[in-house]
Amino acid sequence: MPVSALSPFFSAGFGRPTKYLYTVVGVLILQQNHDLNDAEAVDQLAYNIQWHYALNIFEESDTAKYMCPKTLWTMRTIVAEHGLEDVLFDAGTRKLAEVFDVDTDKQRTDSVHIRSNMRRLGRINIFSRSIHRFLKNLKRYHPSRVDTVETEIMHRYDSEKALAALTQGQKTLEQVSADLYRLILQFKDCQDVNGMQSFKLLQRVLDEQCSVSDDGNRVEVKAPKQIPSDSLQNPSDPDAS
Repeated sequence: MPVSALSPFFSAGFGRPTKYLYTVVGVLILQQNHDLNDAEAVDQLAYNIQWHYALNIFEESDTAKYMCPKTLWTMRTIVAEHGLEDVLFDAGTRKLAEVFDVDTDKQRTDSVHIRSNMRRLGRINIFSRSIHRFLKNLKRYHPSRVDTVETEIMHRYDSEKALAALTQGQKTLEQVSADLYRLILQFKDCQDVNGMQSFKLLQRVLDEQCSVSDDGNRVEVKAPKQIPSDSLQNPSDPDAS
Protein backbone atom coordinates (compact mmCIF):
# COMPACT_ATOMS: atom_id res chain seq x y z
CA MET A 1 0.00 0.00 0.00
CA PRO A 2 1.37 3.43 -0.97
CA VAL A 3 1.67 4.96 2.50
CA SER A 4 4.31 7.29 1.11
CA ALA A 5 1.47 9.24 -0.53
CA LEU A 6 0.11 10.19 2.93
CA SER A 7 3.31 10.49 4.97
CA PRO A 8 4.34 13.97 3.60
CA PHE A 9 1.27 15.47 5.34
CA PHE A 10 2.57 14.53 8.80
CA SER A 11 5.63 15.62 10.80
CA ALA A 12 8.02 13.30 12.64
CA GLY A 13 8.75 15.92 15.29
CA PHE A 14 5.59 17.96 15.71
CA GLY A 15 2.08 17.13 16.89
CA ARG A 16 0.56 13.93 18.27
CA PRO A 17 1.60 10.56 16.80
CA THR A 18 -0.62 9.60 13.89
CA LYS A 19 -2.37 6.29 13.41
CA TYR A 20 -0.28 3.56 11.78
CA LEU A 21 -0.51 4.61 8.13
CA TYR A 22 -0.68 1.08 6.73
CA THR A 23 -3.81 0.54 8.82
CA VAL A 24 -5.26 3.88 7.74
CA VAL A 25 -4.79 3.25 4.02
CA GLY A 26 -6.14 -0.28 4.36
CA VAL A 27 -9.27 0.92 6.16
CA LEU A 28 -9.86 3.65 3.55
CA ILE A 29 -9.71 1.08 0.74
CA LEU A 30 -11.86 -1.51 2.54
CA GLN A 31 -14.42 1.16 3.48
CA GLN A 32 -14.92 2.14 -0.15
CA ASN A 33 -14.87 -1.46 -1.33
CA HIS A 34 -17.67 -2.44 1.08
CA ASP A 35 -19.54 0.90 0.80
CA LEU A 36 -19.48 1.58 4.56
CA ASN A 37 -20.00 4.79 6.48
CA ASP A 38 -17.37 5.91 9.00
CA ALA A 39 -19.03 4.31 12.03
CA GLU A 40 -19.40 0.98 10.22
CA ALA A 41 -15.79 1.05 9.03
CA VAL A 42 -14.51 1.72 12.56
CA ASP A 43 -16.61 -1.19 13.91
CA GLN A 44 -15.24 -3.54 11.23
CA LEU A 45 -11.69 -2.57 12.12
CA ALA A 46 -12.36 -3.19 15.81
CA TYR A 47 -14.24 -6.50 15.63
CA ASN A 48 -13.87 -8.17 12.21
CA ILE A 49 -11.12 -10.80 12.25
CA GLN A 50 -11.13 -10.84 8.44
CA TRP A 51 -10.08 -7.18 8.44
CA HIS A 52 -7.37 -7.94 11.03
CA TYR A 53 -6.01 -10.68 8.78
CA ALA A 54 -6.15 -8.48 5.66
CA LEU A 55 -4.40 -5.60 7.44
CA ASN A 56 -1.84 -7.87 9.12
CA ILE A 57 -2.97 -6.89 12.62
CA PHE A 58 -2.03 -9.52 15.21
CA GLU A 59 -2.05 -7.40 18.38
CA GLU A 60 -5.08 -7.41 20.67
CA SER A 61 -4.60 -3.85 21.90
CA ASP A 62 -7.00 -0.96 21.28
CA THR A 63 -4.09 0.93 19.77
CA ALA A 64 -3.88 -1.59 16.95
CA LYS A 65 -7.59 -2.26 16.37
CA TYR A 66 -9.34 1.02 17.14
CA MET A 67 -9.55 4.17 15.06
CA CYS A 68 -11.50 7.28 15.98
CA PRO A 69 -14.14 8.19 13.35
CA LYS A 70 -12.68 11.73 13.30
CA THR A 71 -9.27 10.28 12.38
CA LEU A 72 -10.81 8.31 9.51
CA TRP A 73 -12.67 11.41 8.31
CA THR A 74 -9.48 13.52 8.46
CA MET A 75 -7.46 10.95 6.52
CA ARG A 76 -10.12 10.64 3.83
CA THR A 77 -10.29 14.43 3.55
CA ILE A 78 -6.54 14.57 2.90
CA VAL A 79 -6.89 11.92 0.19
CA ALA A 80 -9.83 13.73 -1.45
CA GLU A 81 -8.37 17.24 -1.30
CA HIS A 82 -5.05 16.17 -2.82
CA GLY A 83 -6.44 13.77 -5.43
CA LEU A 84 -4.73 10.70 -3.99
CA GLU A 85 -7.57 8.25 -4.76
CA ASP A 86 -6.01 7.13 -8.02
CA VAL A 87 -2.65 6.61 -6.33
CA LEU A 88 -4.12 4.41 -3.59
CA PHE A 89 -6.25 2.23 -5.82
CA ASP A 90 -3.84 2.06 -8.74
CA ALA A 91 -1.07 0.72 -6.50
CA GLY A 92 -3.25 -2.12 -5.24
CA THR A 93 -4.54 -2.93 -8.70
CA ARG A 94 -1.07 -3.04 -10.18
CA LYS A 95 0.19 -5.31 -7.38
CA LEU A 96 -2.70 -7.73 -7.79
CA ALA A 97 -2.22 -7.81 -11.55
CA GLU A 98 1.47 -8.55 -11.04
CA VAL A 99 0.90 -11.32 -8.46
CA PHE A 100 -1.81 -13.05 -10.50
CA ASP A 101 -0.05 -12.47 -13.84
CA VAL A 102 -3.02 -10.58 -15.35
CA ASP A 103 -2.62 -9.30 -18.89
CA THR A 104 -4.25 -5.86 -18.74
CA ASP A 105 -4.30 -5.64 -22.55
CA LYS A 106 -7.23 -8.06 -22.49
CA GLN A 107 -10.60 -6.98 -21.13
CA ARG A 108 -13.87 -8.73 -20.48
CA THR A 109 -16.46 -7.72 -23.04
CA ASP A 110 -18.97 -6.84 -20.30
CA SER A 111 -16.66 -4.08 -19.06
CA VAL A 112 -16.99 -2.19 -22.34
CA HIS A 113 -19.75 0.40 -22.67
CA ILE A 114 -21.27 0.20 -26.14
CA ARG A 115 -23.61 2.96 -27.25
CA SER A 116 -25.95 2.61 -30.17
CA ASN A 117 -25.54 5.08 -33.01
CA MET A 118 -29.32 5.39 -33.37
CA ARG A 119 -31.19 8.65 -33.10
CA ARG A 120 -32.44 9.45 -29.61
CA LEU A 121 -36.21 9.93 -29.61
CA GLY A 122 -38.48 11.80 -27.25
CA ARG A 123 -41.68 10.21 -25.96
CA ILE A 124 -43.89 11.67 -28.69
CA ASN A 125 -41.56 10.34 -31.37
CA ILE A 126 -41.45 6.89 -29.75
CA PHE A 127 -45.26 6.72 -30.02
CA SER A 128 -45.52 8.22 -33.49
CA ARG A 129 -42.60 6.24 -34.98
CA SER A 130 -43.99 2.99 -33.59
CA ILE A 131 -47.40 3.75 -35.11
CA HIS A 132 -45.79 4.74 -38.42
CA ARG A 133 -43.79 1.50 -38.49
CA PHE A 134 -46.91 -0.55 -37.81
CA LEU A 135 -48.97 1.15 -40.53
CA LYS A 136 -46.14 0.74 -43.02
CA ASN A 137 -45.95 -2.99 -42.34
CA LEU A 138 -49.74 -3.28 -42.38
CA LYS A 139 -49.74 -1.83 -45.91
CA ARG A 140 -47.05 -4.26 -47.02
CA TYR A 141 -48.35 -7.51 -45.55
CA HIS A 142 -52.08 -6.94 -45.06
CA PRO A 143 -53.18 -4.24 -47.54
CA SER A 144 -56.81 -5.26 -47.21
CA ARG A 145 -56.74 -4.20 -43.57
CA VAL A 146 -55.51 -0.67 -44.25
CA ASP A 147 -58.96 0.60 -45.25
CA THR A 148 -60.26 -0.33 -41.79
CA VAL A 149 -57.90 2.11 -40.07
CA GLU A 150 -59.39 5.49 -39.16
CA THR A 151 -58.67 8.13 -41.79
CA GLU A 152 -57.38 10.63 -39.24
CA ILE A 153 -54.83 8.14 -37.92
CA MET A 154 -53.61 7.32 -41.42
CA HIS A 155 -53.31 11.02 -42.16
CA ARG A 156 -51.26 11.71 -39.02
CA TYR A 157 -48.79 8.81 -39.25
CA ASP A 158 -48.72 7.55 -42.81
CA SER A 159 -45.81 9.66 -44.09
CA GLU A 160 -42.58 11.18 -42.82
CA LYS A 161 -43.96 14.61 -43.62
CA ALA A 162 -46.98 13.95 -41.42
CA LEU A 163 -44.74 12.81 -38.56
CA ALA A 164 -42.68 15.98 -38.80
CA ALA A 165 -45.87 18.04 -38.47
CA LEU A 166 -46.59 16.62 -35.01
CA THR A 167 -45.76 19.35 -32.48
CA GLN A 168 -44.33 18.88 -29.00
CA GLY A 169 -46.64 19.30 -26.02
CA GLN A 170 -48.86 17.46 -23.56
CA LYS A 171 -51.85 17.66 -25.89
CA THR A 172 -49.92 15.87 -28.63
CA LEU A 173 -48.63 13.22 -26.19
CA GLU A 174 -52.18 12.50 -25.15
CA GLN A 175 -53.21 12.34 -28.80
CA VAL A 176 -50.53 9.86 -29.91
CA SER A 177 -51.15 7.62 -26.89
CA ALA A 178 -54.88 7.55 -27.63
CA ASP A 179 -54.21 6.77 -31.31
CA LEU A 180 -51.85 3.94 -30.39
CA TYR A 181 -54.41 2.48 -27.98
CA ARG A 182 -57.16 2.59 -30.62
CA LEU A 183 -54.99 0.65 -33.05
CA ILE A 184 -54.27 -1.98 -30.41
CA LEU A 185 -57.96 -2.36 -29.60
CA GLN A 186 -58.81 -2.61 -33.29
CA PHE A 187 -56.34 -5.36 -34.17
CA LYS A 188 -55.73 -7.22 -30.89
CA ASP A 189 -58.07 -10.07 -31.94
CA CYS A 190 -56.82 -10.26 -35.54
CA GLN A 191 -54.41 -13.18 -35.53
CA ASP A 192 -52.84 -12.27 -38.85
CA VAL A 193 -51.98 -8.81 -37.49
CA ASN A 194 -51.28 -9.20 -33.76
CA GLY A 195 -48.43 -11.58 -34.52
CA MET A 196 -46.51 -8.88 -36.40
CA GLN A 197 -43.40 -7.58 -34.67
CA SER A 198 -44.48 -3.98 -35.27
CA PHE A 199 -47.81 -4.67 -33.52
CA LYS A 200 -45.98 -6.17 -30.55
CA LEU A 201 -43.96 -2.95 -30.35
CA LEU A 202 -47.22 -1.01 -30.07
CA GLN A 203 -48.22 -3.20 -27.14
CA ARG A 204 -44.81 -2.75 -25.54
CA VAL A 205 -45.01 1.05 -25.81
CA LEU A 206 -48.49 0.97 -24.28
CA ASP A 207 -47.35 -1.18 -21.35
CA GLU A 208 -44.23 0.91 -20.68
CA GLN A 209 -45.57 4.39 -21.29
CA CYS A 210 -49.27 4.28 -20.38
CA SER A 211 -51.81 3.20 -17.81
CA VAL A 212 -55.17 1.84 -18.95
CA SER A 213 -58.28 2.34 -16.82
CA ASP A 214 -59.96 -0.70 -15.27
CA ASP A 215 -62.88 -0.49 -17.69
CA GLY A 216 -60.47 -0.26 -20.65
CA ASN A 217 -62.06 2.92 -21.96
CA ARG A 218 -59.35 5.41 -21.03
CA VAL A 219 -55.59 5.53 -21.42
CA GLU A 220 -53.28 7.89 -19.52
CA VAL A 221 -49.60 8.63 -20.09
CA LYS A 222 -47.34 7.73 -17.16
CA ALA A 223 -45.10 10.29 -15.48
CA PRO A 224 -41.50 10.22 -16.82
CA LYS A 225 -40.12 8.84 -13.53
CA GLN A 226 -42.37 5.78 -13.90
CA ILE A 227 -40.81 4.75 -17.22
CA PRO A 228 -38.31 1.87 -16.78
CA SER A 229 -34.75 2.31 -18.01
CA ASP A 230 -35.09 -0.69 -20.33
CA SER A 231 -38.12 0.77 -22.10
CA LEU A 232 -38.24 1.04 -25.88
CA GLN A 233 -35.92 3.84 -27.04
CA ASN A 234 -36.34 3.49 -30.80
CA PRO A 235 -38.55 1.15 -32.88
CA SER A 236 -35.59 0.65 -35.22
CA ASP A 237 -33.57 -0.93 -32.37
CA PRO A 238 -35.96 -2.58 -29.90
CA ASP A 239 -33.15 -4.09 -27.78
CA ALA A 240 -31.40 -0.77 -27.06
CA SER A 241 -31.99 0.68 -23.60
